[in-house]
Amino acid sequence: MDLFPSKAFFVPTEKPSFVLKDVPDGAAYSLYSLEKAVLKGRVKEGNLALPKLKEGAYGLEVGSMATSFEVSENPLFRPRYGFLADFSVGASPSSHGEFFLKMHLNCAQYYDWMYRHEDYLAPSDPFVDPMGKEKSQKVVKEKLDYGRNHGIMPFAYGAVYGATNAYAIAHPKERFYDFSGEPLTFIDRFSIMNFAKASPWRERLLSNYEKAIGLGFIGIHMDTYGSPKEAWDYRGERIAFEKEFPNLIDEASERLGKIGGTVTFNNVGAWPLEATCSCQSAFDYAEIWDPLDGYGDLLNLVREHHALAKEKAFVLAAYLQPFYEKDQRFALPAAELLDVIISASGAFHLMYGEEGRALRTGYYLDNALLSSASLASLRKIADLSVRYGDILYDPELVDVSLSHLSGPNAEVVFSNPKVSPKATPGGILSIAREKDGLRTLSFINLSQQDDTKWNGPKNACAPSEIGTISFQRHYPDERFFWADVDSPRLKAIPFGETEGKISLSLPPFRLWGMLVVKRGKNR
Repeated sequence: MDLFPSKAFFVPTEKPSFVLKDVPDGAAYSLYSLEKAVLKGRVKEGNLALPKLKEGAYGLEVGSMATSFEVSENPLFRPRYGFLADFSVGASPSSHGEFFLKMHLNCAQYYDWMYRHEDYLAPSDPFVDPMGKEKSQKVVKEKLDYGRNHGIMPFAYGAVYGATNAYAIAHPKERFYDFSGEPLTFIDRFSIMNFAKASPWRERLLSNYEKAIGLGFIGIHMDTYGSPKEAWDYRGERIAFEKEFPNLIDEASERLGKIGGTVTFNNVGAWPLEATCSCQSAFDYAEIWDPLDGYGDLLNLVREHHALAKEKAFVLAAYLQPFYEKDQRFALPAAELLDVIISASGAFHLMYGEEGRALRTGYYLDNALLSSASLASLRKIADLSVRYGDILYDPELVDVSLSHLSGPNAEVVFSNPKVSPKATPGGILSIAREKDGLRTLSFINLSQQDDTKWNGPKNACAPSEIGTISFQRHYPDERFFWADVDSPRLKAIPFGETEGKISLSLPPFRLWGMLVVKRGKNR
């Protein structure tokens, strides 16, 4: 048996519908918004009919099965970003569909979909791309149509400054050069082009972006390569990229906005995020590389982004080399921990796509087919993240982990000394986020781990004890709820109180557990 939504998101004007596999007629279902059951019913004639719903995140349970879904006018506020990279002749337009829907991936980056980096649309079909791969623009269009019909918003990969060497040689005034006057190249196949405002390349680039929107994309994934960070034009004038990127992003956004398009921009190594996060992009995006190699680095990066642009969603592209192993014994725990830490911090993770594959490097054709065990576990994480999206991705929540969970001024005290706001081998990581009337405490189980490097093999997580937590009462009416990836329904938990100090004993958990404290109007 199986159950998942028929679209990656629903708008408030439509009735949510679901794919039911071998679910018997008469099976009882319950619909939840956070801890509240808002609707109950039964499956009739193979259908699970829900009415139109207000915007928000929901959990749906049918017997022992559970799934989640989101009702939203703008899914880009919570971009669950996947990838597509197979546009070969005869490729199915829908082979990725079931995986995307089960994982609730509402955006897709179409990687290397174009004819040329300087000419997106092919003069004939099929065509051979600069990497020697045969592709079909007809297949691209079919996938675009399928995706938009199923709530999967398509973004066209579009390198900001990459062009084929043949084009660059024919247009030397559009190229970038190093200090000595040598043309800049990338992997021997591409040249680095001058995207500054006065360069003809800029107009060619933006015109290609417009052609992609005309083909059916809703946005452009403005890619960069991370290096160089400065270059010289043909006249010998130095161009600092962090000063040029923002005006390029905004010009692209403004031009595409007139024809219904938008953009996101790849801050490679999180650079230059401080300069770009105020731009008119749909959401912010960073591809993570060394030396940002620890769980703590990811947490700090998300905190820094929230301080700069809390109203914008933040996607981290973090690829896992452990997926080069065959049996995924150590890769799955690495993926689980990476997913839950990014989700619990309030960000989104790009690593999954196609019909169930995980990225191992920044070249998206280098991916691994997920095992059935990996698919099942990662799907539970996606379900929990979507079901409690109204809490996890509330832009008003502030991460107070470092000020509230440790040290002499801690607001929350743990009986277990291994619980810490810092990711430590053998410990339990705790992330505290709060606003007036609401506090969340996420717990991530690192008890079985020997290190906290995110891009390395990890041991399977086993049930571990958090113990008791205590804190002073500050509200007259507080309620406490717990959920985790293996028991996703948010349930009230009892507490004790002595002389104004509240104590709770939290249940054991395997991977990711979440305590939600509701106060006052948020009860």
